[in-house]
Amino acid sequence: MKKIMTFILVWFVFYTNTPAQALTPMNERELQQYVSEFGWTVDDLRRYLSMYDRTLADFSTMEELKRWLGDPVTEEGLTELLLRYHLTEEELEALLGQFGETVQDYTFMNDLRTAVDFYMRHNERMQRINDRLSSLGFTEDEAKRFFDHMMSLRDETMLQQLDALSARVDRLSSESDAAKRRKEAIAIWKQLLDAIGLQSDFYFVTIGQMEHVSADQLAATASPDGRDLLITLSNKEGERVIDLQLPKRANMTTFILHAEKDLLAVGKMAHEMKGKLLGEKMPNTASPYVRNMMAGLLLMLGGILLYARKRAVQ
Repeated sequence: MKKIMTFILVWFVFYTNTPAQALTPMNERELQQYVSEFGWTVDDLRRYLSMYDRTLADFSTMEELKRWLGDPVTEEGLTELLLRYHLTEEELEALLGQFGETVQDYTFMNDLRTAVDFYMRHNERMQRINDRLSSLGFTEDEAKRFFDHMMSLRDETMLQQLDALSARVDRLSSESDAAKRRKEAIAIWKQLLDAIGLQSDFYFVTIGQMEHVSADQLAATASPDGRDLLITLSNKEGERVIDLQLPKRANMTTFILHAEKDLLAVGKMAHEMKGKLLGEKMPNTASPYVRNMMAGLLLMLGGILLYARKRAVQ
């Protein structure tokens, strides 16, 4: 019994107090040599892992890390992917281009396969959105920036917020009172941007001149009086994500409602895409929680054994 208890205590002290880094036999040189094979640095790897709420400390060996990451993108892997989805190289690039991406944006085959599978199912819908927004100056680069921004958000309630806003937009489409319709469209716009972590600026544009207007001023404006309406969307760091410009002859309220519908649709797609990627990368490595749980179970077992021994002596 003493030997069992000694083993339990030694294991507990060693295993629970050994730093995670010490349990990881990988060193900086090993990692750098590995990631340099596909043009990365160790910092690039750390940033990639952070997208999945992982760190290097979550992997006990280099082999475990490699299994989790999967194979890098190769010509052989691309050929297999094209055959699987019955695509040509040009069709693959066109598909990714709908979402502002290229094959070169991907480092690992698992991520590329997941993206292609997702995009194949949403391509027609995204193409319709791109066609509508392209007339307002929406570009593939902006599609990528918006998708990347949406993928970076971590608000677990965002999808519910987007669904609720979509329902409001649908109801507003049948509103006959123009002033009420315009005011509600601006209110939805504010809440939409708040939900997706963006901020907007509005400008009336004439030749050689831009006049900044607030959302409230816009809500009170019946028409832009022969001026274009420019909407710029930026993230919280002030980085420009999207520019949309409404021609002066278009209906301002209808334009904002259509923009809301499209942004909501793309936002939901990005949220679904993020869930799919995270689902493909579910953690399969030991974590401090598992380690602590095992330590607790061993201590509990030790207590039971001591109690049983004491009862036996009595």
